[in-house]
Amino acid sequence: MSVIEPLHRLLPFEETALSGSVSLHATAARRKRGLTFFFRLRGENPDALSQLELGTLKDRPARRRQDGLWQRTCLEVFMAVPGGAGYVELNVSPTGDWNLYGFDDYRRGMHRIEASAPEVDRSDTEGEVSWRIDMEQAGTAPEPAALLSARHLSLSLTAVLASTDGARAYLALAHCGEKPDFHIRESFIITL
Repeated sequence: MSVIEPLHRLLPFEETALSGSVSLHATAARRKRGLTFFFRLRGENPDALSQLELGTLKDRPARRRQDGLWQRTCLEVFMAVPGGAGYVELNVSPTGDWNLYGFDDYRRGMHRIEASAPEVDRSDTEGEVSWRIDMEQAGTAPEPAALLSARHLSLSLTAVLASTDGARAYLALAHCGEKPDFHIRESFIITL
């Protein structure tokens, strides 16, 4: 799996034992027919990754569109055209399950977007897990297709990490609220 550079460190909303035991870096890049997102999770000690709910990547036919993925370990991408009120949220489980939502404005008008499943590849090595997520313009409804082909995009790369003991860490490029809230537009700090 090829790494996309530069990688940006996702910061925990608050330092906890869980957030201190791992580091997560992510990035996004345009491709001719869509976008690619790359996440790399590293354990800071030999047991760190075994303490997380990571599962294994399912075979493509077994991957499902599911609600509530953010309640467990979930990689998330928020995308918007600068100046517009609406935005899109992509959720991807480490197992390859996924969902795609549109919002008309901050946490309002949530709706499910019809789209082809993103391609998810995963690489597990000693002390590290990486995911490459390819979101194609083809096969998607007009809303995400227009977003994916927009000249300029604002993005936020985020993740919820859940441990096997129930603890959670909320990581993002920027935290702009008093509580973990990935929907705040000021945190969409990557521009493509």
